[in-house]
Amino acid sequence: MVSTAAGLYLLNLPEVQWIKSVEDVPAYQEMGVDFEVEMSDGRTILVEVKTDSYQSGAVFLETKCNGKDGCFVTSRADVWLYVQYKLDRGYWLPMDEVRPYVLANAPRYKVGAAKSKAGGSTWVAEGLIVPIPEVVENCPGARVYEDVLGGAIEVIQGVLTR
Repeated sequence: MVSTAAGLYLLNLPEVQWIKSVEDVPAYQEMGVDFEVEMSDGRTILVEVKTDSYQSGAVFLETKCNGKDGCFVTSRADVWLYVQYKLDRGYWLPMDEVRPYVLANAPRYKVGAAKSKAGGSTWVAEGLIVPIPEVVENCPGARVYEDVLGGAIEVIQGVLTR
């Protein structure tokens, strides 16, 4: 649900021409990608949406999962849209800037763990707990979006009232 709302929010951005959900396409899931996004300048980029309910000012970036490299390391998405839905805030994280910055500074961050039995399978992950304001400040392409879920509702309302 949050991923779909984030996709709708993307449609509301002036630099986005269109989006295509690839969330259910196995080849894209293997790449760690949820959406193909065509930008107004004609580029097509791959976007992964991550969601988090925490309100700590930090994000969990998975570096290991079930003993292998985690999605933060392996995702082939050009951008992560990291949504802290309880704060109704999203972070546009260009991976060519954010990944090298975070990994170079990894020794400074706390390491956290997560596990789940969702979807009929069990996974155990390890990741870095990274202060998101630091990433936004040090990665020039990173942006903060407010009212992500409210913005998605506006897109839906706009479509329904046309």
